[in-house]
Amino acid sequence: MWHQRLLTLPSRAKWRAYRYLISRVNVPPEPAAVPGHLSHLEGQFLYRLASRVPPGGTIVEIGAYLGRSTSYIASAVARRQNVNFYTVDTWQNQGMSEGERDTYGEFCANVQPWKDYIQTFRGFSWEVVKQWNRPIDLLWIDADHSYVAARRDVLDWVPFLKVKGWLCLDDYATAAGIAQVVRDVLLPICSSRRLVGKMWAARLARPLDRGGHPALRR
Repeated sequence: MWHQRLLTLPSRAKWRAYRYLISRVNVPPEPAAVPGHLSHLEGQFLYRLASRVPPGGTIVEIGAYLGRSTSYIASAVARRQNVNFYTVDTWQNQGMSEGERDTYGEFCANVQPWKDYIQTFRGFSWEVVKQWNRPIDLLWIDADHSYVAARRDVLDWVPFLKVKGWLCLDDYATAAGIAQVVRDVLLPICSSRRLVGKMWAARLARPLDRGGHPALRR
């Protein structure tokens, strides 16, 4: 198997080989036309992960902005048609360099081709999670990059991530808050760690048990 051979390569050669494999993923062209900050390589990686979620599985996106990453994930879900995809955002642009504004209309227009495969929750992630009670197979976090907010998202949502499920955080390479959360919270409980563009990705090796979710105590 390719992934077994990949493990035997030196780290730089391993990344070149993995990048090549990501670039070979057959992603439809439409998501790349959606505006946003996600690179095409990162989008290809999300598409690949979404394509591997098992039937009946669940994908959660925290932070959607104008829908670029949403489109990559939803295009994979559309081909499967048996995976649940939820995206969470206020669509008020808090924390963005361009300033606050309502972006929900733009988001809806951009994801129109995949609207039947996307379920939206409009609100702050820490409010939405209070009503959440189902396990997650793929968790993609691209919201507030401050340490306090990113740590809260991780502590709130990762307890629902299945062991061996994938967790991806955007802008690890450029946002100090994200990098610190990875070091403080995620490194001890994750495996198969990799950097794809600016994105940090890993598989959950053991549960993050915060003990604060009623749904987890059932």
